[in-house]
Amino acid sequence: MRTRTAPALTALALGYFALGTTSLSVVGLNRALGAAYGVPAASIGFLVTFFALTFAVAAPLAAVLLRRSARRRVLLAGLTLLTVGSAAAALAPTYATMAGARVLAAIGAAIFGPAASAAGAALVPPERRGQALAVVFGGMTAATVLGIPLVSLLGTLVSRRGALGGVAVLAAVSVLLVFLLVRDVPAGPAPTREAYRAVLRSPGVPRMVATTLLFMAAQFTVYGVAGAYLAARFGAADGVVSAALLVFGIVGVLGNAVAAPVSARLGGYRTVGITLAGLAAAFAGLAAAPRTPVAGVVLFAGWAFFSQLYQVPQQARLVGRAPEYAGLTLALNASALYIGMSVGSLAGGALLGRGAALLPPVALAVLAAAAVVHLSTRESTHRKATTMQPNAQLVADYLEIVWNQGRTDRVAEFVADDLAQHNPNLPDGRTPLAELVDGIREKMPQGRFELRRIAAEGDLVFAHSHFTAGEGDRGTAVVDVFRVEGGRIAEHWDVKEDVPETTASGRPII
Repeated sequence: MRTRTAPALTALALGYFALGTTSLSVVGLNRALGAAYGVPAASIGFLVTFFALTFAVAAPLAAVLLRRSARRRVLLAGLTLLTVGSAAAALAPTYATMAGARVLAAIGAAIFGPAASAAGAALVPPERRGQALAVVFGGMTAATVLGIPLVSLLGTLVSRRGALGGVAVLAAVSVLLVFLLVRDVPAGPAPTREAYRAVLRSPGVPRMVATTLLFMAAQFTVYGVAGAYLAARFGAADGVVSAALLVFGIVGVLGNAVAAPVSARLGGYRTVGITLAGLAAAFAGLAAAPRTPVAGVVLFAGWAFFSQLYQVPQQARLVGRAPEYAGLTLALNASALYIGMSVGSLAGGALLGRGAALLPPVALAVLAAAAVVHLSTRESTHRKATTMQPNAQLVADYLEIVWNQGRTDRVAEFVADDLAQHNPNLPDGRTPLAELVDGIREKMPQGRFELRRIAAEGDLVFAHSHFTAGEGDRGTAVVDVFRVEGGRIAEHWDVKEDVPETTASGRPII
């Protein structure tokens, strides 16, 4: 990460650390809060639900209501509300006032979280967005490593008020650091009705957001009542619960750290698939493991790795699918994330009283639904072209096989040897084209064309595509015109335009 952006990204990560610690602080204080307020431990899980539902509703609303505000001002406003809500939670004398304080903190989190992810992506060039998102969202991961276990430990050693007061101090420090270190942040386009429509029409975006919702719901069916679950299922004492949450966080940091390189190597789609499979194995283990505290700690560690492998590739995929509206897309994803947290926590709180053994099977069922939705998010130019006119089919296959798969050994199937080339940087002929493709794929192995529109008339084919260098790249809009002769591409014209962050009309250029 370059020196000039590293301090700003670190400050944003600390803000996410405060957000994550605040949102989940009650997980490690299950029994202490239940005793203080005279409510069952399962009811404390509902405090996660209150926070999550508020976040889910407030995140997209905040994007609209604050659309004319400078992004730095939005970041500071969100963190300030988070700080006030955290302080109120530390002082709350009753369950009802605690719930109100959680709602206030959640509004601040809903303002800050999506803006922080969008700011992190905007501060760096496209090829480094995955890394930047890993740094910023790493604060959320660190909250599970240090924040939640420390809150749990402080609750045991000091008091629940002391633990929650520490969370408020952390949030106040993050306000100061963002104020000092985050300066010029490029603004995204103002959300409009057309912007929402464009995001929801972007290929795969609604299904990716739904995957996030189900992914988080599955986890929080267990994690939302983690302390009480570990005690009931594995006989874990308070010290073991703190240790399990600490191990969860430490291993989660590893998962987040490898997310960007793994995604760069395997692609975001495959990486998300790996997280779903790993999480399913962990939940199956929770259902079948012997009733010993060590088994609970080990399974929580495996769960943590795959859990934290998810967010970076999924966020980068979303930015790549709707690059002009990265902030709005990430706000919708964050909203889905917290809806999933709320639904899962609600289910976990309701089921825990009937027996801890019920929770992992329910989580597995929800995770299976997430996997089904995820499988439908893989876009293939070749698959989309199956009902096209023959010349359009030829061009679609050419873009998929030669460009996206890098199969220049098959270029002769699609391109005439004496190709007439109107691109000013290429000479005529099939061989120079193949050499260009090889060179581009060597520099950008994750580069691909996503075919958005294609039409054919006579011997001409018109293709409108979105080329991206990798996950998170805003990319380039490309219009290619091909003349087909004898079943091969005989002539080619093209025009390109970089995808801007904003447009005057508010409509995307692709």
